[in-house]
Amino acid sequence: MPTIKKLTRPQAGPPRPKKDNQGREKPNRHIYDSTQWRKLRDHIRKKEPLCRMCKKDGVRKAAELIDHIIPINYGGDPFDESNLQPLCRTCHSRKSAAEKQSLR
Repeated sequence: MPTIKKLTRPQAGPPRPKKDNQGREKPNRHIYDSTQWRKLRDHIRKKEPLCRMCKKDGVRKAAELIDHIIPINYGGDPFDESNLQPLCRTCHSRKSAAEKQSLR
């Protein structure tokens, strides 16, 4: 009787860099995947659960993201609590868009 080879999956190569929605690589992904970041993020959320920008405008809205006031790419310390602020998605998007505009 003939021998039938077992089908095997190809061996996995080196891990591929994670990419964002536009297909760009995420250079700071190692920071956001770290235990240190997750603990700090959770600490900030518990300490200040409302969006800081909305709060300035008198609006009470839950913070969904922790934002770097000075972005990491511009020299901001990723783990410095004074460089972090809780924001809702709308305010974070608005701030990020303004930062991108200032680069042009």
